[in-house]
Amino acid sequence: MDIQKYEAFIKTAELGSIKKASEALGYTQAGLSYIIKTLEEELDISLFFRDYGKIYLTGGGKELLPLAHAICNDQRRLKTRLSELKNLQSGNITIAVFTSIAVYWLPYLMKGFLEKHPGIRFDVKCYEEPAVLDEMLDNGDVDFGFTVLPDADASFEKVFLKKDPMMIVLAENHPLADLPYFPSSSMSEEPYISVGDHSEMDALFYYNNVKPNTYLMLDNDFAVMSMVSQGFGFSVFPALMLKSPTFPLAVKEPEISFSREIGIVLRSWESASDAARAFITFTKDWISENF
Repeated sequence: MDIQKYEAFIKTAELGSIKKASEALGYTQAGLSYIIKTLEEELDISLFFRDYGKIYLTGGGKELLPLAHAICNDQRRLKTRLSELKNLQSGNITIAVFTSIAVYWLPYLMKGFLEKHPGIRFDVKCYEEPAVLDEMLDNGDVDFGFTVLPDADASFEKVFLKKDPMMIVLAENHPLADLPYFPSSSMSEEPYISVGDHSEMDALFYYNNVKPNTYLMLDNDFAVMSMVSQGFGFSVFPALMLKSPTFPLAVKEPEISFSREIGIVLRSWESASDAARAFITFTKDWISENF
């Protein structure tokens, strides 16, 4: 909004003189008179009248003056707020995450980002099913989400972050724990403890051309790790979840490796807030430095 006309109106009313107001604002007297006249024409009301060489507010001018002050103050607050947002002095970022990101990445990402931008506030929403993330993005409930690519609506923009190898976990005293890798043939022979229904685990078996001998299916990662650590079978986990395992486990590479791709999905980079874009950039840099 162009508020120069309102500022001219306010300053003229304050000083009671076109000459003094023009000097204060850096206009010629003719220029300021033209600005006032233009504002009166736009508002279709007289703001000032002259009497014995002096200038006074009309009744309408007196009523409109507080509103002009409010307009100018709101405009200044708007500019200040925009400056804060652009310089990341304040703002809000709403993120969707799945479990392993929420546990192993997000706390460190948020801590590092807040050290640089302490005025930013975070809202974190956890999800498990890709369709839930799509819905949150469609509804505008989140700025962006971490996901396993390409599990997301094709219309969304995707940012690749890192490949995350799928690893075999065994009890530490398992007969195959000392081998350099877990044989493909053993994937169909040894009892397999499944963590729910995850396509990336299925992909590992597909690439090794085997069908797992499923012994148990549990819907909790830590329950599966506990079962494996007690020798009930082997399981498959992404390397991200095995940096600091809760239970004693032997971690082996499969004979034929497979990696899931972790990324970020958002409606579009152009429509994202400055804070969201800054956090995504920070995340990419943090992964580069730490992996």
